Amino acid sequence: MSYRHSQLPIRTGRGKRIAVAIFAIAVFLGSFLGLLSHRVAGGIRNINLTKAQSAGVSQELVDPSAGKSLTFLLVGVDSREGAENTAIGGGGDPGARSDTTIVVKIAADRKSALMASVPRDALVNIPECVTNDGKTVPARRHAMFNSAFAYAYEAGGEDVSDGIACTVATFKKLTDVPLDGVVVADFAGFEKVVNAIGGVNVCLADPFEPEYVNGFKLPAGKSHLNGTEAIQFVRARKGIGDGSDTQRQIRQQYFLRNAWHQLQESGILYNPGKAIGLLDSVKGMLQFSDSLADPMTLAGLGYSLRNMPMSAIESVHVPFHDEGPRVVFDADAEEAWKRFLPSTLESEQPSPEPGNNQPAPGNDAPAPNGEGTSTPEENQGEEAKPDENAGNNEGPAPSPSPEISEQEKREQQLGLLQCH
Repeated sequence: MSYRHSQLPIRTGRGKRIAVAIFAIAVFLGSFLGLLSHRVAGGIRNINLTKAQSAGVSQELVDPSAGKSLTFLLVGVDSREGAENTAIGGGGDPGARSDTTIVVKIAADRKSALMASVPRDALVNIPECVTNDGKTVPARRHAMFNSAFAYAYEAGGEDVSDGIACTVATFKKLTDVPLDGVVVADFAGFEKVVNAIGGVNVCLADPFEPEYVNGFKLPAGKSHLNGTEAIQFVRARKGIGDGSDTQRQIRQQYFLRNAWHQLQESGILYNPGKAIGLLDSVKGMLQFSDSLADPMTLAGLGYSLRNMPMSAIESVHVPFHDEGPRVVFDADAEEAWKRFLPSTLESEQPSPEPGNNQPAPGNDAPAPNGEGTSTPEENQGEEAKPDENAGNNEGPAPSPSPEISEQEKREQQLGLLQCH
């Protein structure tokens, strides 16, 4: 099967290519009141995925109030075109490369979310794709995930839309997870969104001193990052930890949760003026698939997420192992991807445990077979038995240490601490 997307124009043309979409989750942030402003509605750029239905992207986003989960793919393409992106990215490298892919699932009740990164150097099977101008991009086996973008991008005459569509098709083939939408952004958009929400806090156990990011450094402790600093924080790799892309993914997801916390603290989701200002400031930098380009859709989605706490955003670890300089997903990765399949309010409810359908014995419930019960008359005259453990403790038992999640453990190993 080939994946055809003959109508995938990016409305502002190729000159403004997309770059790192780490903060593309901003599609959810503050955009719920976009319908109040025609100038915002007219400024949203969209990617027409009408011909890419076979790639697993629906063309109609389900009403957020309908009680169904929503799943999006956030795709980042590293490019240095344009004055703003070159100034931030620090170079004029030709072409564009897929740099980051994050899948996000919002629960049907809008109280929690999942996210997982697809390593760009993961070896996968890439399906046959067809570019906007009708060129066929051959299928490839055991190829790097981010090469799906590169092959289609080059075959289509350096059209980012071709690269995005083939990336979506490859993700669908890898995971069998249907998507409700796709979001992309560039360096400048990332910077503006972070600045619009007032910056983001990060807390570090050790100094942060990466290589090749324009001399950017952070001290140990708490730092408040502006847009430019945030970009350097999420894109740094060399000189940090083991320098791997997988460790960088952990840092990127850590930043996203902190950004969400900052957004809630800023009150943007509750303030019409601030929400309009945020969306208006980044409307030319964020790009959406058709299913997300309608401000009415963004309105309902953003508002429904206003009470979701940072702690309810879970990073899902998809197991893989190294194979030389590349990585290969383990057999049980399938179970991780299943968590991103569509769900409803009913299916998200925990199943009752076997044997727990009977009421627990209480003051009004007799114990089984009538044993172990006594009447007040039978208790009269009995002396209270002393507590054998009395006096053995010098004070109240210490409270157990709160358990931390696996994602927090992974973050702590990299010196990423909770600020809140």
